[in-house]
Amino acid sequence: MQRFYFHIRDDSWLFVEDTEGSLFPDLNAAIAEALVSARWILNDDIRVGKIKPDREFEITDDKGNILKKVVFKDA
Repeated sequence: MQRFYFHIRDDSWLFVEDTEGSLFPDLNAAIAEALVSARWILNDDIRVGKIKPDREFEITDDKGNILKKVVFKDA
């Protein structure tokens, strides 16, 4: 299992850092989880009337290397 971090950026470059990370067997599993999480966040946004589809997850490794960007509007 590898630890992946899911940082969030929005169109104004607001950065929310994931300091704990999550364990996944591989990057593909982490990407799948990012897509599910993005859908949940967008659903919450719709309920409160503040849709921000230009946010993205930056999936990084424990050294901070960006492995993949998952844009919420692609979820």
